[in-house]
Amino acid sequence: MLKFLGSEFKKIYSLLSQVSLLTTAHALIGFLGFLINLLAARELGPEKFGIFSIAYATVTYLASFGELGIGATMIRFYNKYQDDKEMQNRVLGASLLFVSFIALTFVLFSPVLSNLFVEFFGLGSALKSVFMLSIFSGSFFILWMYLQAFLQAHRQFKKLAFFLFTYSFLRCITLAIIYFKLPESIIGWLIASYTLPIFFILFLVIFKSLRILSETFQDFGKTLRTLRDILNYSKWLALSSIAGSGLLYLPRLILAKVSSTEEVGIFSAGVNFAMALTILTSGVGNAIYPQVTAFNKEQIKKYLNLLKKVIIFYILLSIVAIALLGLFLWIALGEKYLRSLPVYFVVSFSLMISLALYFISILIHTFMKPEVIAYTMICGLIAVSILSYILGSLWQALGVGIAYGLVIIGIQIALVYKVFEIYKKGDIIYK
Repeated sequence: MLKFLGSEFKKIYSLLSQVSLLTTAHALIGFLGFLINLLAARELGPEKFGIFSIAYATVTYLASFGELGIGATMIRFYNKYQDDKEMQNRVLGASLLFVSFIALTFVLFSPVLSNLFVEFFGLGSALKSVFMLSIFSGSFFILWMYLQAFLQAHRQFKKLAFFLFTYSFLRCITLAIIYFKLPESIIGWLIASYTLPIFFILFLVIFKSLRILSETFQDFGKTLRTLRDILNYSKWLALSSIAGSGLLYLPRLILAKVSSTEEVGIFSAGVNFAMALTILTSGVGNAIYPQVTAFNKEQIKKYLNLLKKVIIFYILLSIVAIALLGLFLWIALGEKYLRSLPVYFVVSFSLMISLALYFISILIHTFMKPEVIAYTMICGLIAVSILSYILGSLWQALGVGIAYGLVIIGIQIALVYKVFEIYKKGDIIYK
């Protein structure tokens, strides 16, 4: 394989081996997320699982909405000021100050926001407590995302892996308790998935966080100016993140509106199995992101040549994985989720294509063109909303799966086209 792929593969393999713990930790988190949804689907049934899947997705969507792309921006600016330690510390402090303010705001307004949410989407006032817990957990998740970005910026991959493994361990404990004691409680599954594990992780780092926050007030004027620069860049990443997270979140809400929460459960079960395909690639993506954003033109060329060589292995492995996971879905969830299989195959093959293209489109960050991602994602969100409404009304869960699949492929094709356009023109900013 080394002879076929070339020396550049050896360098990247060396990098991945250095962060193998991190890749494994991300894979474990992805697997546990998959397992939680699998067990919840079996215990709750399609209708209650549909409600849980909306509440579960609300946590991460709210976190993406509130975090506003600060984590990725912080990593990019930390690389930018690699020769200025004082500036790097100010970037970290200003970022933490902002996300802490947003998280606290969500916590304080969680009762009001949850009431508005269930009323607007017609989910019933009885579910207010479920979505208040989602908002509360989403606030914790914002700070959890900051912690991960902080460690990525410092390239402390082993320490990050430690926190990710701890998070996974806590999830396993709470998951076991809920599974055996409260298997039919939506709130119980939500607490096990996010609330308690993240709260404990944040408790471990509270003193470090307070020290960083205290330093931001020593020269508050400079901190605010730094925060202004961060937000000026992150506004594009925020739009990208909000729109990108909404690609799966809004279709669920639209499906609940045009059909039923049972159809949401059918759709979510298929999507959950399809998303298992992203477990390894997301870990690799998180590991190489800090490296890719610092590439020069020659490194980009070698990186693209390497991708051409590994694509065939990726496709073959993906096809085998899709077939095996489809069989597992049928066996694990049984007849009541049989209609999830078409959704699964449509979404999984769409993900296979879009994930392959993602490792090229990630170079947009190297070129510092976040506005390109933002505009593309916003267009994608509008498209998936319209298509989900139309196709969901016609074919319910399968229609929404087709809408999602078409849009994610279209987004990546557009981004890859822009990457090569910028690369050929040579209009590139590396620092």
